[in-house]
Amino acid sequence: MATLSRQEVKLYTEFFHQVDETDGDGSGCLSLENCEKLLDKCGHRLPKDVIQAFVSPDEDGSWKLTLEEFLAAISRAVPPDSAHSKAAKLRRLFRAYDKNKDGYVSFYELKNAMRGSVTEEELREFIRDWDKDGDWRLSFEEFINMYVAPMPSDNNDDVTAASAESQPAET
Repeated sequence: MATLSRQEVKLYTEFFHQVDETDGDGSGCLSLENCEKLLDKCGHRLPKDVIQAFVSPDEDGSWKLTLEEFLAAISRAVPPDSAHSKAAKLRRLFRAYDKNKDGYVSFYELKNAMRGSVTEEELREFIRDWDKDGDWRLSFEEFINMYVAPMPSDNNDDVTAASAESQPAET
């Protein structure tokens, strides 16, 4: 069985407690509905039947999930090095950059996130390369293309986009 990294355990634990406090009852156990919210917050897109397998009925017939059960289930359902896990990391990274939660990473959101690591001109060139519709913001699809498509360039060099791990840390 694949195990979660310390960083993943910490992140999932934080998300679990956030969902328990904001959407749950603060008991340290999540309902099936709140488990779905937790998985969405974690960036995972899983079929309903897989989510239901996370949660089992307890003695009183209610469906609850503890943090420990969640951590064990997520590592089985979504191995850390799987394509699904990598996609979830990209969703979380996109959401971290999308500060105003409008579904786009704007030039200014990216500029703020990358403060000090690139010049404004480098950032403008970067946006020009990846912003296919010219609105000076990246949709999720455009953002994902940075990680899976060859880097656009005038001389057609075969340079690929940097991996998610080389990007600024998630917030």
